[in-house]
Amino acid sequence: MDYKYTLIFILGFLSLLSMGCNSTLRTISPEDFGCKPNVKVNNRVNMQKFFDHASVLKIPAGEFLVHGDLNLTGVKKLELVGSLKGSRGNERIFVDGDIEIFGSGELRRMSLEIQGGSIIIRDIKFVQPGKSAAILINNDEHIIDNFLLDGVEIVKGPYGLMRQGAYGEMPVKKAIIRNNYIHDCRGDGIEWNVGNRDGRIEILNNRVENIDADFGGKVGKAWGMGIGVAGAVYKEDFSNCVSDFLIEGNIIKNVRHGIHVEAGKDFIIRNNIVETANVSKKGNLKLVGIVITGSKDYLIENNTVVSKMGYAMMNSFGSLPKIGYICSPTNYRITNNEIRGRIVNWCCGDNNSIHFTKNKVWGDIIHHGRAQHYIKDNTFYKESNTSRITVNAEKIKGRRNKYQAKKENIILDVSNNFMTNSSKEISPIIKK
Repeated sequence: MDYKYTLIFILGFLSLLSMGCNSTLRTISPEDFGCKPNVKVNNRVNMQKFFDHASVLKIPAGEFLVHGDLNLTGVKKLELVGSLKGSRGNERIFVDGDIEIFGSGELRRMSLEIQGGSIIIRDIKFVQPGKSAAILINNDEHIIDNFLLDGVEIVKGPYGLMRQGAYGEMPVKKAIIRNNYIHDCRGDGIEWNVGNRDGRIEILNNRVENIDADFGGKVGKAWGMGIGVAGAVYKEDFSNCVSDFLIEGNIIKNVRHGIHVEAGKDFIIRNNIVETANVSKKGNLKLVGIVITGSKDYLIENNTVVSKMGYAMMNSFGSLPKIGYICSPTNYRITNNEIRGRIVNWCCGDNNSIHFTKNKVWGDIIHHGRAQHYIKDNTFYKESNTSRITVNAEKIKGRRNKYQAKKENIILDVSNNFMTNSSKEISPIIKK
């Protein structure tokens, strides 16, 4: 073959190969499948074809109306520059697979339902997302290996993030929820429910504010939490607990419950700012900054908690319908916090202790139960309405009394607690 024609053949082949590669790598647009932005046209069928066609997807500038649910499965990267909008207001995208959703765009009147896989959601914005939650984790059939929610904004929704936690669901092996801004919602900001089968959970550096269930329709009885984490039904041996989680660096304001934990163990609540407000009054939640029930082996440190009404902090028994109180809070420490408001802590039982140490307190402390109570090295401020320490070791009526420690196992160490600018140590009120 003549060298001239050989060279022409090779160059032509390389050109065709290059065109093929560029075609393969080109990000596919929904407009390639007949979707139309910024008009009142139902793009659901064509949008689903778009989702199914390629692994790298991009929603361009503009608003694409969708009437009905969508599925995003397999191995996908979906970039939002424009927005998807649900026409009914409760459209969902069912997400299952190795999925990353990211970008500067929005999901409007739409939510994500996570059903399995390894999921990354970052930087997008949810506006008026559906009727349950902007992001609902509902994995009945498939394990979620990793879940990352990072830098997302959720506004004017019911719940922000909700882990459904039904008893038949598969576990989430690892979850990180960080740097998100969840505000002006009705349900809870972040609710991780029935997580006793789940692995490590980290809730870090989020901002949750203006959670008020009193507006916008029917009210759930326990709506109004900033961050909530719960295990399954309380058990005496703490075997149904959600464990190994960290709640750190979050700013939570204008909520009824700031941080709420039920049936937890081996966890840390650290470096958070919590400010409650008298909102979500139609439900049945008490007004509390940090409330822990039926939990064990945990640390609350370096938080700033402000509750001008209600309670700043409460650590208490769990409670079950028709059974009553169960699971005294067990072996926990509260240290180096700034707390403005009333503090109520329960601790009952042999070999059970609470350490309340090195805190700055504007308010009073009430401890209940016969156990090992260490209340030491705290500073009280005179601006508070009451600055006193009460320990109630009297017999308790009802089911809680069975948890009490034997007399010989009770330790009460209340020492080195002072008012500011005073050398006189605060004397506790002890009810024996």
